[in-house]
Order: sequence, then C-alpha cells, then structure tokens
Amino acid sequence: MEGAGVTSPDRVPPERFRLQTTGRAEKCRIVCCRDGLVLLVNVHPGQVLVWDPVTGDQRRLPLPLAFRNIAKIYNGMVLRSAASAAVGDGDRFQFQIVLVRCIKGRHARAIRCVYSSDTGAWGDIIQISTPLLRTLSMVKTGALVGRSLYWSLYGNSDAILEFDLHRQNLAVIPLHLDRGMPCWTWIMSAEGGGLGLVSVLGHIAELWKKETDSDGVAAWRRTKTVILYNLLPIGSRNILGIDFTEENNMLILGTVDRTGIFTVHIQSMQCRKLPVNIKGVPYFFQPFASVYTAGTGVGAEHAGAELLHNR
Repeated sequence: MEGAGVTSPDRVPPERFRLQTTGRAEKCRIVCCRDGLVLLVNVHPGQVLVWDPVTGDQRRLPLPLAFRNIAKIYNGMVLRSAASAAVGDGDRFQFQIVLVRCIKGRHARAIRCVYSSDTGAWGDIIQISTPLLRTLSMVKTGALVGRSLYWSLYGNSDAILEFDLHRQNLAVIPLHLDRGMPCWTWIMSAEGGGLGLVSVLGHIAELWKKETDSDGVAAWRRTKTVILYNLLPIGSRNILGIDFTEENNMLILGTVDRTGIFTVHIQSMQCRKLPVNIKGVPYFFQPFASVYTAGTGVGAEHAGAELLHNR
C-alpha cells in the first residue's frame, strides 16, 4: 500500500490486511483493488465483499444469479462514490460495483450488472451479442478512462470491452494493432489524455494511443517501445509475473530469481524495487493504494476482517 511508511500513530497495522477465510476459501478471489477498496468474490456461498482495509469497513452482498458459476469467466470493478470523499460527509463507505462477464461459444455475448450503495440493490442485467466474443476471454485488470470502464479481451483476435457509466451501455471494440504475436494488453489513460494501452510480450512493452484523423477515422499509434529487463537490476532479467495498475500507470513485475517485486512507471520509465520481504514471488499481483486524511481512524478497533462467511 502506498504510504505504508508513515510513522506512528498513523501507520496502518499490517494485521489489517490479513484476511481470515472460512469454508471453501479456494473459491474466493480478489477481483479488483481501486480507490482504497478491495472487491472480493466467493461463488460458494455466492457472496461479494467490498472491504476498506484501512478503516475496516466492509459490506457483504449476494452475487447476482448470472455470476454464480465459478466455471464462467467474469470480472468487475469497485468505484468509491464521489460523495463519500466529500469533506464533512457522514458516510465515507459509498460505492458502485460493476460486474461483467463474457460468454464464449455459439451464443457469444457479454453481460453486466451494477450495484449501488445508494439504492442498496443490483440493477438489471444488460447484455450485448457479437461474434467477436466467441473465442475471447477477459484479462483480470480493468481501467477507468474518462466516463467509461474498459477490460482487455484476448484470444484469436484483439478487442476491448467498454462500459459507459453515464449511458449504462456495453460495447465491444475491435483492436487493429500493428504488432506480431498476441500479448498481454491493459487499458490506460494515454499521455496527454485519451484512450491508451500498454502491451507486453516477454521483456518488451509497447505503449499505444488511440487517435482520430481529420476524416474521423480512429486508429492506434505506437508511441513507445521499452525493453523491460534493461530497467531491472543486473541478474533480475527473468520476469515471472506481470500486472498493471492504471491508477498510477505502473507495471508490477516479479522476477524468477526472487530478487523482488518492482514497479515501472510506463511514462517516466522509472523503476523501483518495492520494500517487501518475500520468500517467493507470486504469479499474480493486486496493487492496492489508498489516501486518507490525518483524522481518519486507522487504529486497532477494526483489526482484521472476516472474509465472506456464510451467514
């Protein structure tokens, strides 16, 4: 967590990030970390948890029926409501959850469902059908760019799934990038504004930006190519895991030789080793960042959190 080095008494106790699971813990996974909130899902017993590790606040909700199948690929995002961050607001724990799912095969489609803490209920299921989805799956990390949420899709072709928060509609946008082999792709805000993305294949990262010409035709332009292992310390060239946090436009890299976990800011290309002690580098990362005022309670009264108990 950014800011973890703040001195006492404002330091967040490490125990705050230790979750205790019960039941079928192997079916529980972190879907998203954003705005200082963590979104977790446990298909058995069919619950979703929104959790603020700093304050200890949490909210358990039933999963919509369309998402209660661990065999189906789905994703989502949690967004802290703007009102919850307002000065003097009585309830900081206000949020939206957006769940999305791609269904492959003959009747390929994408569906979405939104929960708002303002209404305390899930909205209607909205779906879109397109042959593009027949062979596509979703990557784990989504992005908020402008007023829309985006998820990269991978498979036999390249595309992105867009959900417009204002219009509440879904769209599948094909990507036509001038590149070779398929690679991991994450959506981001481009330098100077607009929609961008970062693609990684092996040790090579490429930055792209969506541009529109005078005739209104949109195209993707490669803006930068980076050899990632040139940024890492000598002896740390075997990258094991990669993830991306679009809130800070940073790649998160883990190395096979257990040298550590590194962040690479993809615009400044500054590389920093995270101050964490690990015996082994995990295959997957969930970057978490949070900002709170000095008056926010971070004491031991909420230490620990019970995760998705079947109650």
